[in-house]
Amino acid sequence: EEGDYPLVRLLREPVPVEVRLLHRTDPGLVLLLHQCWATPGASPFQQPQWPILSDGCPFDGDSYRTQLVALDGAELS
Repeated sequence: EEGDYPLVRLLREPVPVEVRLLHRTDPGLVLLLHQCWATPGASPFQQPQWPILSDGCPFDGDSYRTQLVALDGAELS
């Protein structure tokens, strides 16, 4: 909800993000993330935007590290 923003974090404090498919009926369906970014609010179009994933890979254009962790038996490729 918009009232939950902005989230305040200390510099270099981890920010957990979870992505999953809900109500999946096709067992062959997979989720591929190509682009992922953070904004200061709930709108994905809000500026500024901070990249997390670029072209499906952790963004390496700054000095912050993105670490991908698989949960619930999911696979990372």
